[in-house]
Parts: sequence; structure tokens; C-alpha cells
Amino acid sequence: MKKPHADYADDADKKDKGLSQITQITQIKNYNRYGMNRMKGIFGIKKVHADYADDADKKRIEMKKVLHIQLLPILSGVQRFSLHLLDGLDRNEFDVQVACKPNGEFVDEIKARGYQYLPLPTFRHQICFGDIFTFFHLLYIIKKHRFDIVHTNASKPGFLGRLAARLVKVPLIIHTTHTFPFLEQQKPITYKFFTTLERIGNRLGDYNVFVNNSDRLKSLKMGLIKPEKAITIYNALPPTLATALQEIA
Repeated sequence: MKKPHADYADDADKKDKGLSQITQITQIKNYNRYGMNRMKGIFGIKKVHADYADDADKKRIEMKKVLHIQLLPILSGVQRFSLHLLDGLDRNEFDVQVACKPNGEFVDEIKARGYQYLPLPTFRHQICFGDIFTFFHLLYIIKKHRFDIVHTNASKPGFLGRLAARLVKVPLIIHTTHTFPFLEQQKPITYKFFTTLERIGNRLGDYNVFVNNSDRLKSLKMGLIKPEKAITIYNALPPTLATALQEIA
């Protein structure tokens, strides 16, 4: 099994860094000695009796249900990264659903790819009263669909999504840190508020994926996350896009 931290990655590991984060985390979780028995139950998923299940039922039951939570429906770097990540998942293994604010190019791309879209109309970028409604909406969605994996991106979806997923007892909760919500230039009370939320959010999840190793090291140094939960997996281009760019160059 490949080691997750970039500090210890050999050449073969680096070549595979484009493998979907969710796929890598699933592999790590399956082989982690603390989670092995738990994940056998999770990913085995109760099956109906063979006499009463047709091929479509068997496939649906055996697939892992994934909820990918995003905030803004625009096509910025984070959203494009998310599309690359979802495209890297085996559609015979993962049933992907995406939740985010309605409208926008990101939503159009999600629907065009055939993923189920779940709108979060009260989601806002700034902290506001509507976050309460968004949280309970996420709680309802996650409980209704009984997801095996919840994957969150960015600070607000990361906190609300991980809290809701933990309350519903989702088997595997993954968060990707693209950047931090706290800055040294902020007022001390604001800085403390965001670092506290980051620490709580990290406790709620099973794994936190950092797209650059310096952020992982900073989180460890600040005591925001336990070492066994912190993993560095770099962003990468899909092979087809990388080849196309090389031809252009």
C-alpha cells in the first residue's frame, strides 16, 4: 500500500498522485488496522437475498454512496479540481451525488456528467443566520440517502458537512483543505474563532486531505489535527488533459 504522506513518497507514489482522493482514502481506511473490521461492515453493505435481487439491484446495493459537498456553483480552481476528482472515481464502484448552492457552471457540469445534484439554496459564502438552515438541510439529506462516504471541500462546507455527517454516523468522512480560513493579519478574536472551528471540524472527520504539504505541517504544528488523520495528496491533471496540454506546448 502506498504511504499517504508526501514526505515519504517514492517515485511510484508520485506518479499515482492523480488517483482520486476518495479512492486513495478508501484504500487507506480499508487497510488501517484500527478501521479494518469497521470498514468491512461499511463497504460490505447489507445485501438482499439473491433470490429476490436482480442484477441492477445487486449493483446498486454493492456500490458505495458518496456525497460531495461544495459551496459555490462557479467553475473556479476548487470546483474544477472537484470535477477531476469525481471523474477519477469508478462509476461501477461509487454512486456519486453532489450538493452545493444552486445555479452556475459547476452545477451544469455536474448534471452533464450524470451525477445526481442536490441543491442547497440557503448556502452563503459569508457566515450568516442561514447557515442554521443549511446545516439542518445537510442533516436531512445525509440521513435520507444513507451515504457511505461524505467528502467536503472548503471551510464552511467542511464544518457543517462534517458535523452533520458525524451526527448521522456516516462511516467515512473526508475533508479536503484547499486553504485556511484564518490569517495572521486577522483580529485575535477572529483568528481564534476560525482556528477553533478548524480544530473541531478536524476532530469530526476521519481524514483531512491537504493539497500541499506545507499546510499539513502547519496544521500539525498548530495542533489542529492528529497526525494519523492528516494526509497530503497533491492535485493533478487527468491523463487526457495532461496529454492535450503537452501537445499544445
